[in-house]
Order: sequence, then C-alpha cells, then structure tokens
Amino acid sequence: MKCGTPRWTNQRSILRIAACRLRRRSCSSAGAVERVRSASICCQPVHPWVASPAGAPAVSALSSRIRRVRAAWQAKGNHVKQRVLITGAAGRIGTVLGHRLGDRYELSGIDQRPAAFPCLNADIRDLAAIQPAFEGIDAVVHLAANPHVAGSFADMVEHNITGTRNVYEAAKRAGVRLVMFASTNHVVSGWEIECGPSVYALDDTRTIDHNAEIRPDSPYGFSKAAGEALGRHYVDLHGLHVHVIRIGWVLDDAGNADPLTQDVSGETQPVLSERAVRRRLRAIWLSHDDCAHLVDRSLQSADVPFGIYYGVSNNPRLFYDLGKARRDLGYAPQDSAPRELGE
Repeated sequence: MKCGTPRWTNQRSILRIAACRLRRRSCSSAGAVERVRSASICCQPVHPWVASPAGAPAVSALSSRIRRVRAAWQAKGNHVKQRVLITGAAGRIGTVLGHRLGDRYELSGIDQRPAAFPCLNADIRDLAAIQPAFEGIDAVVHLAANPHVAGSFADMVEHNITGTRNVYEAAKRAGVRLVMFASTNHVVSGWEIECGPSVYALDDTRTIDHNAEIRPDSPYGFSKAAGEALGRHYVDLHGLHVHVIRIGWVLDDAGNADPLTQDVSGETQPVLSERAVRRRLRAIWLSHDDCAHLVDRSLQSADVPFGIYYGVSNNPRLFYDLGKARRDLGYAPQDSAPRELGE
C-alpha cells in the first residue's frame, strides 16, 4: 500500500469488482443496456493494491465468496453461466468466440481495442493491470499474443512469454480453475521442414501428434513453446488446469488468413511452391464453427488437468493428429477444407 492511501480506497476497489460481477448476473433479464452499463464498471481503474501481494488474501477471499454465492444460487435450481475471460478479445479468434459462445457463457475480455463483449483495456505485460479481470472467473481463454511469425526475439519474449506468465499467475492468484492456452503449429513445424512438401499430399499417411518433439520454426514458435512449458509448470506446482490448443489456419469473414498461422515460406522456412502452400493450408485449416466448438469442449472438460491438442478441422489431409482432442475433449469437427484447394 502506498503511503497516504486510505485502506478504504483499496477495499472499495475490490468491492466494486464484486458488485460488477453480482450485478451482471442479477440483471440477466433486465436487458442488454443494463448489462453493458454494469459490465463497464469492471473496466474502471482499480487501485494497484488489488493486484499486490498484500491484497492477495482479500482478493482470494472475495473470489471464494462470489463462488459460494453462485453455488447457492445454482443449488436453488437457477442456471448459472460459466464465467469465461478471453484475452485478446478483439482479435479474430476472440471475435469468433464472442459471436458463437456469447449465449452459452458469460464472457468478459482483456484487450487494448474494443471487443464485442465487456472488455478491460489493459496490457497483459502488466500483471497489476490485468489482475482485477480474473476475480470470480471460472476459466480463461488466453489468445493475446504478438502474432507476427517472423517477429523479433525480444518482442516475442516480452509479449508471448512474460505476458503469458502474467496470465497464468493472475489465474492462479484468483483461483481460476482452467486456462486454455492458444498455441500454434509453429511449435513443431520443424517436422514439416524435415518431411518436405510431400507430407501435404492426400495419399501421405505421416502424422504429428502431441508426443512430437518441440521443433519451432521461428521466434514466434519458440515463444509459444515456452508458453506451453509455463502452463505445465503451473499445473505441476500450483494445481492450475491448462489445455494447450495448437491452432491451425483461421480465416476472417473476408477470406484473409490469420497472421497467427500465415505462411512464412521464405522467411523462417524453406521456400515452398504455390501448390505446396495451398496443400499445407488445406491440411491446417480451422473453420470458425469448429474453432468455437473446440474451445467449448475445452471449457466443458475442465476436469482434464493438462493436455496438448491440435486445432484443425476434419480436413482431407490431416498430418496434425486429432485423436487426443477427440478422446479427451470430445472434439468432433464438422467442417472440412475443400479438396481442390491443394490441386
């Protein structure tokens, strides 16, 4: 606590978060305007004490109290939506999830741009700034990252390693049960380089599963591999549950590729022919519906303490194995990239 800062200011900051959470639940039938107004309270600045070690016990106790209130409410036969926090909420995948999962979950977000649902304007590199968004949350979908595959090593460390560590730490402090970490196939793309373009052919049967050795193809891939290892650390030492989803190729509504999965042929990988690029994209394509379905299955499988899964649709050529996602999470992709995409 800073000198000269009254303790009641700190407590009021915490209670404001609690009031926001409770009001958002109680006004579920009062109309969208009231929900948005209530949610906006969460986006107001809170005192740094809330996220400091000194404030941690009070914040943890408040989170526990909120959960007890929700449990009592649910015990009376009332439906209580799971509260899910999405980092990078205004990005492509965050927007996809907002449109497809907004009715199923009570969504909130962290981003520095406006999102389709209530969002805290904060930077994941600042633990104190993001901590309040985690209080009373059931699960976190961590999408926020520097998405530039050929970006600098320093930027990747700052955003994708330090930022991801802050997300895990904030979740641990708040008593969140599950973090779904959006990783990437670039963590193991060294296998693709070794296999060569023939691995993308429809008659090739080689596959890469969750047991594959980490072989990043870029600073971006390395930083995401570090995020996966951090998740394993928080599972083993702190009991947090973490699902790693190595997301494939996601298009926007206009058909543009997600920079998270853009082809980097000639930048960090050997140059591929146009046909090989198309075949690769056919194999790693992930539709919006399948993306939302996979995240939903992860959120509904919070009892699974840790797992590494590939996020692609049921494509004509699958060299990233979906078996573990099907078994552990019940993932059942319904879409498929067109065969002619690679011809």
